Amino acid sequence: MRFEGTHRIRWKGAVSGPFPASVIIDMLRAGEVSLAHSVEAEGRWITVREFLRGTHPKSESAPSAMAGTETREADRQDDVAAGRRTSDDSIERAVREGYLWCGSTFLLPPAFGLLVWLWVLAVPETQPLSRFVLLTFCSLVGSLLPVAMVRRVGSVLDHEGLGELRQAQGRLSVMLAVLGLAFWLVMFWFLKGGS
Repeated sequence: MRFEGTHRIRWKGAVSGPFPASVIIDMLRAGEVSLAHSVEAEGRWITVREFLRGTHPKSESAPSAMAGTETREADRQDDVAAGRRTSDDSIERAVREGYLWCGSTFLLPPAFGLLVWLWVLAVPETQPLSRFVLLTFCSLVGSLLPVAMVRRVGSVLDHEGLGELRQAQGRLSVMLAVLGLAFWLVMFWFLKGGS
């Protein structure tokens, strides 16, 4: 890959450009594109991440036009960014972890609800309404904990330029948390004896 020439960008089927590599890098820094966008380079579509690796000023294929002040500035920015970047494996791990936490928004409320049933076994004179209030509180904690964890994982994705993925996971976790909370509250209402 080379810095010279222009390249088109593709995201979800929409193609824009062409842009020079320096503009693509500026767009990435501004958050207009992410590392998951595709760039057309040498007749094939690759991710922005692969494109940047191929056009890194220190690589053998980098043109000599990127010398002097621009090279030093790019090296300095790369060194600063290298301290914050994680490897591809840790990004994939963060994405998987985010989706696992999304799924757990539906599973954790009954797990926390088991604590209430243990309480009821220890204190059998607990009134049905009190049981429901305790189940509501535990369900709320069980639903909101994964939302908080998805936000924590999302900070890793934001640093890697995957803000769209972080937003999608955040929306999914909130939606599943609300649906899971509503479902389990109805189920717990019936389990406590209705009325």
